[in-house]
Amino acid sequence: MRSILAIVLLPLGLAACGTGGNLGTDALWGSMTGNSGPAGLDAQDQKLAAEAQQKALEFGQAGQATSWSNPANQHNGQIVPGQPYKKGDSFCRPFTHTMFINGAPQTTNGTACRQPDGRWSQVG
Repeated sequence: MRSILAIVLLPLGLAACGTGGNLGTDALWGSMTGNSGPAGLDAQDQKLAAEAQQKALEFGQAGQATSWSNPANQHNGQIVPGQPYKKGDSFCRPFTHTMFINGAPQTTNGTACRQPDGRWSQVG
């Protein structure tokens, strides 16, 4: 019963520490991926992907995809977060981010941890 309660309450706890809608997309992509983005992504793609990744990590259910799409160039992707876990004082989650750039899939696997300011930062 305790595990079920923890699973139900964890997303609420994470949401309570939310950023109030400000996802901080300036430099979010770089903080999430450690680089300026995969080849072929324009600035709008990077913004949409970073916002979706932040949303998936903050509010997404483990195993449920959060999608993004840029209608201007047909680039799109989805982020599938894993089960959140506590590491020190932070919550962390593994994730898989698959992007389709000019029809070709590019997949990134990693782990992100929630920072004190509410942003998620890739750690592995």
